[in-house]
Amino acid sequence: MNKRANFIKSYACLCIGGYILGIGDRHLENFLVSINSGCIYSIDFGIAFDSGIHTGIPELIPFRLTSQIQDLVEPYSLKGHMRHALSALRKNQSLILDTCQIFIKEPLLEWVKEAQHHNYTNDEHKEILIHDQANFEKVEWYPQKKIDQMKAKLEGKNSALIMVSELADSTHREKDYYPMLKKALLDVSHINRKKVCLEVEEQVDFLIEHATDPNLLGRLWIGWSAYV
Repeated sequence: MNKRANFIKSYACLCIGGYILGIGDRHLENFLVSINSGCIYSIDFGIAFDSGIHTGIPELIPFRLTSQIQDLVEPYSLKGHMRHALSALRKNQSLILDTCQIFIKEPLLEWVKEAQHHNYTNDEHKEILIHDQANFEKVEWYPQKKIDQMKAKLEGKNSALIMVSELADSTHREKDYYPMLKKALLDVSHINRKKVCLEVEEQVDFLIEHATDPNLLGRLWIGWSAYV
């Protein structure tokens, strides 16, 4: 019983923390379970800050909550622990956002390349060099955008609308299937019509509905094993 309780508590916290940080690629090989305590741990954070949307097959869900995980948790629920975790993060959002400011002055190389790509295509094909300070300042908007997105999550903005915005900024926008992906996100539920969830309870309810939407799970990369 204690092991199961530990699993539920730790997994609920992983889901909420992973959503705020935009941790993607949560296939089964990126989780470890302690045999002694029952706690579950995430590994491999190569896809973070919602970069999973920019992969070849975009990841359009906030965290992994498949039917088998739900069956394992029942008759208990993850909701209560998720609400506690999200409430704690909301209350301490200034600390989280202040810590992330380092990414503006020292952005991830992946972000620098992505910002350069946007600048290159949107600034009359001017070449931008990473080591040129004047040009380096031109990429600061990209990490700032990522931090603003995290802030929007902490303030309760609708997760589907956040992903629609990120999807529109990806290479998928130029593809024929883009309208279908956008519609799938906007069709998650009637709750989706609300742009901001003022209450933590409401935000958690929508996140769970978003994560368990079969239309989105069915569009994931097959190696993600949405059926498990």
